[in-house]
Amino acid sequence: MTMLVKVSECASSPGRAAGFSLIELMIALVIAAILAGIAIPSYTNYIERSKMRSAQADLVALTVNIENEYQRMLSYPVIAEEDDLSERYNGWNATSDDFDISAVSTAAGYTLTASGRNSLEGCTLTIDNNNTRAATDCPQGNGDWI
Repeated sequence: MTMLVKVSECASSPGRAAGFSLIELMIALVIAAILAGIAIPSYTNYIERSKMRSAQADLVALTVNIENEYQRMLSYPVIAEEDDLSERYNGWNATSDDFDISAVSTAAGYTLTASGRNSLEGCTLTIDNNNTRAATDCPQGNGDWI
């Protein structure tokens, strides 16, 4: 007994190969490029904001240490700009590698400064003993902290 099996005409026909055409691939590439053009700048802004927020948190944590010392001594500690703050305040360490943290302090008050490095060069964040906060030449939140 012989069985005949009918091959469907939908199977690959000899004149047309399966796969994507060059036009379809180019359209997909253009769509991917447009999406990347939108996503990459947004991601870069997000990263810059997160680095700035990390530096702001470092400044506030250092402020807590200085104010704690003020409560014990009834005057602010005298800090020179070149002092190593992580040695002076044992429990404090800067978490942000993208900012250099410095402090200038007299018995009457202090100013803490975070100066940006790398992609944030020129960005300066400051806070003082009156809790006055400023951001200058920063890509995000110029004038105020974000």
